[in-house]
Amino acid sequence: MLSIIKSDTFRIIKLKMKYSKLLIGLFLFTSTLLIIDILTGIFYWNRLNLSFDSSEFNNISTPIIATASFIVYSLALFLAFKQNKTILSQHLRPYYEREIDKIVSDLENEKINTELIDTHEKEYNRINYPNLLFSQLAELSRNSDYLKDIEAYEKGTKFNATYIKKRSYFPITLFLSQFMTGLFNKIKYDYIKELIEEIDKSKLLEDDKFFLKRRIKKETLTEYISFIKFEKTSSTITPPVPNLLDYKTQDNIAFKKISDSNFNEHYNWFETNLR
Repeated sequence: MLSIIKSDTFRIIKLKMKYSKLLIGLFLFTSTLLIIDILTGIFYWNRLNLSFDSSEFNNISTPIIATASFIVYSLALFLAFKQNKTILSQHLRPYYEREIDKIVSDLENEKINTELIDTHEKEYNRINYPNLLFSQLAELSRNSDYLKDIEAYEKGTKFNATYIKKRSYFPITLFLSQFMTGLFNKIKYDYIKELIEEIDKSKLLEDDKFFLKRRIKKETLTEYISFIKFEKTSSTITPPVPNLLDYKTQDNIAFKKISDSNFNEHYNWFETNLR
């Protein structure tokens, strides 16, 4: 609610600034007419110059009046158009606010199954789960069996799924592998992408589009985006994970970072469209 009030206030201030510019323009136009009137008065101070017929007066006044009328009429149409767009946007925005509320509620209520691992009885959902990935990667990096195997892997040793299933880090690996297939986020994130595209194509004001998309990013995607960005750019190296759920490589398990798997399928799109 606070974000809605702030955005509405920002839009009102912006509109007031635009109207102020229009008023300044009208003031300058009026000033120009006044200067023309003064110069005309100086010209006709000499009574000889006052000898003119009505056609000469019409030639002077008609273009000025026509120009002034055109400008006033155009400004009135412009202001009416802007007002109609603002009213339409105000009617559309609550619909998208409700859609975002629904997405946030669904993601918060969908809990992560942590039977394979120890989370110290803390619950995670489809929004904050990247924090759980970080904690499990930290656990993996402290596992003695894993440290031996990753060293051997980097020297060229090949591992199959049967071998890894016998290692002490297997439960953590199996848990993390489910995020690497790309299926975990596909349905939910595809729907978020569709909503963002719908907002972009709507007749909402640009300010409303900006604030709605910023809310989507802040409330549903910040931790997902931050996780991948950290793995890609941080000097702290996170441990590569044996991808046990890639059934094409069961005889030669690939160790890779989560951000280098199908987990990052939506990352570039969100980074591009939610700036």
